[in-house]
Amino acid sequence: MKRAQTLLLFTVLLVGPAVAELKVQRTDWPLKGVESFLLHSAQVGIDYRIYVALPPQYSEPDSTFPVIYNLDSDITFGMMTDISRMLRLDSEIPATILVGITYGGDEEKWRRNRNRDLTPAATEGNEIGGGARAFLSFIKEELIPVIDARYRTNPHDRVLSGASYAGLFALYALLQEPELFQRYLAAVPTVVYADRILFAMEEASSQGRSDLRARVFISAEGTQEENWYVDFWSAIWAFTHQLQSHEYPGLRLHTVMYQGETHAQAQPRSFTAGLKFLFARQ
Repeated sequence: MKRAQTLLLFTVLLVGPAVAELKVQRTDWPLKGVESFLLHSAQVGIDYRIYVALPPQYSEPDSTFPVIYNLDSDITFGMMTDISRMLRLDSEIPATILVGITYGGDEEKWRRNRNRDLTPAATEGNEIGGGARAFLSFIKEELIPVIDARYRTNPHDRVLSGASYAGLFALYALLQEPELFQRYLAAVPTVVYADRILFAMEEASSQGRSDLRARVFISAEGTQEENWYVDFWSAIWAFTHQLQSHEYPGLRLHTVMYQGETHAQAQPRSFTAGLKFLFARQ
């Protein structure tokens, strides 16, 4: 113990002057090739902070890129940027533009706004829920036109990605606006929300529909020993089977369970596996 204290004191004396001379500046996004701007939504009535991560290949003239629209980017933008860029290095996916939708505030602001925007109905535990329709209109009518006008995008190759409530919203968007995106990544989606309201929405949207042309990745998490997780992942399998029961010829659907993973732990694995599946050549 005494030796450790002596070593610590020696280290402080040695590097102390150098530390004192450091000019430290705080940066919230230590990522290269990232732009950001505020965008007001008349549909929702608030301002969103939008982050755009451009690939190194963006400097190539006349090239266009698929766009990943990533929800919950207050906490997942950095992770998704790194994952997509690493997968591109291994040629697992093409170079992409990543658009992160954020609320630009603290955790309380993020939670309050996502509870409204990402859910299709209000519930007893989420009284401000039910803003999914307006939020989807914001993405369709206000955000996508701005992104397509400013950046060299491929308007026929869009991905919508999100986890938990954001995964629920990704599936909601699939049912409500199936042609707005071509690929959907729903990591650990909360399909049990509002007494499984998404099941009724899926059944209603299937009426008169002969096809659903999209690639969809869904993940689940948990173990059979934990009752909450059993309800969670069993609902995801049930929703998967309901989608499959229509036998849509254009639907490419893959659902995977990460047994033993928690809700948060499963998300990085889901984003990695999801992007690989969504952009697979076969």
